[in-house]
Amino acid sequence: MRHRQKKTRIDWEKRQFELASALFYYDLRQTADHAPSSRIENWPLYVRVAAEMAVEAADKFIREYRRSIGGKDTGGSCHAP
Repeated sequence: MRHRQKKTRIDWEKRQFELASALFYYDLRQTADHAPSSRIENWPLYVRVAAEMAVEAADKFIREYRRSIGGKDTGGSCHAP
């Protein structure tokens, strides 16, 4: 017997926030592991730039993903995980 997947509404704003957060924290961890401690004085600037880049990347990814599944036409409902 086949199970039918139920179409559910996807909160794209929440998905974008979660993706941006994951990208941001991954970037911070990588930098902290590989950057010399002498870069501490530039940390506030780095954090701001990393956050902006994470939001930009998440926005682009979500836009492209929605386009690939036809999310614009389905009103946000699809079988996406």
